[in-house]
Amino acid sequence: MLKYLHHQLKTNWLLSISLSLAVVLYALDRGPLYRYIGYHDLKVLLVLFTMMLISGGFERSGVLKWLSYVFMGRVHGTFQATAMLIIITAVFSAFVTNDISLMVMVPFTISVFLSLELSPLWPVIFVTIAANVGSSLTPFGNPQNIYIYAYYGLNFLQFISAIWPFAVFGIFLLLVSVYIFLDKRSICIKGDVSTQPWAIWYVLSFPVFLYGVLSDNVLLLAILAVVLSIYSLWHKSVWADVDFSLLLIFVSFFFISGSITHMYNPEPLTSPKSVFLLSAFLSQVISNVPTATILADITPLWKPLLIGVSVGGVGTLIASMANLISYRIYVKHVGRDKYLWYFHVYSFAFLAILMAFMWFWM
Repeated sequence: MLKYLHHQLKTNWLLSISLSLAVVLYALDRGPLYRYIGYHDLKVLLVLFTMMLISGGFERSGVLKWLSYVFMGRVHGTFQATAMLIIITAVFSAFVTNDISLMVMVPFTISVFLSLELSPLWPVIFVTIAANVGSSLTPFGNPQNIYIYAYYGLNFLQFISAIWPFAVFGIFLLLVSVYIFLDKRSICIKGDVSTQPWAIWYVLSFPVFLYGVLSDNVLLLAILAVVLSIYSLWHKSVWADVDFSLLLIFVSFFFISGSITHMYNPEPLTSPKSVFLLSAFLSQVISNVPTATILADITPLWKPLLIGVSVGGVGTLIASMANLISYRIYVKHVGRDKYLWYFHVYSFAFLAILMAFMWFWM
């Protein structure tokens, strides 16, 4: 564990900064533990950990890739293929988180387009943004959603009614972009992927997880987490998808936001559009996960915060950890290939349109 932590501190800038800042602020504040990590914070960690195990089971058993090939075998052109990749990624992200979805879909997208002797650059960019947009639609689609859903004690209908315009318009905008910018050719995609029989336990556990989250049944989630943890010992590759560094980042920002709130007692943010703008722009600098944990402590307005961090996941490479995951996978398989330039040009244009749309919608 110490070796893992040392490696993460050397390679994960967000963990290094957040952990260091948490230690400094805690040393200055020196309050009781419950001031920094409350019941809802522990619930967030439990939901996130359980979701990681289930998502890891889906990925490592081949279920997600098998489903991808099932749908991709029906397309016959580059526009259809990229549109299908966007939709598949968005749906996967809504149910198994954007990070896990991209770990499957980015290598899959690259392999599909390279096998057709076509550049995967634009398809990967579209798929990356689709993961950020699609994951916004459900309370368990990404870490910041999990946090906001638990922190404000929301119900499923409240959540969906607030965020669906962003998700629907974002996917529509992506599909329009593909139609306008992508070179259209006839193609034929073939592939065969086998799944592991032990995947059935992760598939069966998913509806139990959904019920636990939507009914706020913490005891059921705790039991499920224990059962999956024990079961995953027989399939250790699943544990590779449990991002303990992300859990530590959450804990760090619980301490940071708790210390700031206690020591400085900032005025609550009560203007919806101010919360929206601040959360969207702050996400560009420190990523949308820490933005959600910090601003939640100083605003009762969950809806503009949710929309702001969702919009804010688009833009810079560090706006969402999902963006970094795609970039690293692309560089590993293809090379840099001007990826950052094209990504930021399109991503900032996409961000501007989304912000304008949500501003007038709100």
